[in-house]
Amino acid sequence: MKMENQRLNDLIEKYILKTATVTEQYELLEWYNRENEKDIVWPTDATEEEQLVKQRMLSKISRTRMIKPLKRHKLWSSIAAAAAILLTIGSGLWFFTLQKADKEIAQINGRFKNDMTPGKNTATLTLANGKIIKLSDAKNGVIIDAAKLSYNDGSLIPIGGSGHVGGVVQMLTATTPRGGQYQVHLPDGTKVWLNAASVLKFPSSFTGEDSRKVDLIGEAYFEVRKDAKHPFVVKTARQEVTVLGTHFNINSYTDEEDIKTTLLEGSVRVGTRPPGIMQRRTLVPGQESIVNSNFELSVQEAYDLEQAVAWKNGKFVFSNQDIVTVMRQISRWYDAEIIYQQTPSTTLMGGMISRNKNVSEVLLLLEATGVGHFKIEGKKIIVTR
Repeated sequence: MKMENQRLNDLIEKYILKTATVTEQYELLEWYNRENEKDIVWPTDATEEEQLVKQRMLSKISRTRMIKPLKRHKLWSSIAAAAAILLTIGSGLWFFTLQKADKEIAQINGRFKNDMTPGKNTATLTLANGKIIKLSDAKNGVIIDAAKLSYNDGSLIPIGGSGHVGGVVQMLTATTPRGGQYQVHLPDGTKVWLNAASVLKFPSSFTGEDSRKVDLIGEAYFEVRKDAKHPFVVKTARQEVTVLGTHFNINSYTDEEDIKTTLLEGSVRVGTRPPGIMQRRTLVPGQESIVNSNFELSVQEAYDLEQAVAWKNGKFVFSNQDIVTVMRQISRWYDAEIIYQQTPSTTLMGGMISRNKNVSEVLLLLEATGVGHFKIEGKKIIVTR
């Protein structure tokens, strides 16, 4: 779809003034990829050349071939097949496009000969009796009902020859492996998106309960069905989140230092769990709570809501994160072990990359920032300086 000049002008204005959100920067980069026609060297001081920058953007001038090793980098990559990078350093602007030749060279020298495909829709559902049902990779969600189990297209999930569970309330466990994701529709109508390497425990029915309680390990995005008489409660290792009806994301991976809860809509109350001192805070939309390893609870404004739910929308979004933090996300999605042969770089990065790419493409984009070099060996990614 063609972007109107006024909208494009507004986006560039915000970008130059550093008020553009991650979503707006992504929109600008998508436009760039569609209008990729000829090269240009951007001015290194955009504040002095603001009108020139806007004029050139509006004239559909596309990219530069300039990248500099600097102390601080911000990487913005589009979902588009062109695999473009927009780097922002201070007030300077650079565009860089990885040409096909770069990938071919990487394949020739063997660094990425064991490329890894991205994760997919895959999960298991464990019944109370211990039976494990492998959910179809061809589907993307399961609907839980006290009487039956089905996929979100209506087809039944066989359990002993049928999709019925006998109407008996039982505890169920949905599990996504490393390299997997899945949707779970709970019996009350609440929708849950599970990220890779995550576990959600819940009853097959909430009938007769004062509250709707579930347990989470890993990361999930919730759209909770409103029910003022029956609060929805999510338990993790260090916190409980209580809601009536809202949209929020919880990141509670055991290999992350902090548990983060980001609120998009509605209201939630976050409380710490023993052994720490009980603390409670109520979040409003746009806020994020953090519970650290010492069970200390704090609340802050979320940098950008798009970042918190980017994984659900098929993207990696990084914001002021070092290579170790970034590689943890890559490790879970591609089911890879990360090996550091030297002390990792502490350079902070920010950016957006599609989760639908093979890992080699993601690593090439990261390499372009100068944070390190990568090699794939089996299921391992070797990181060097």
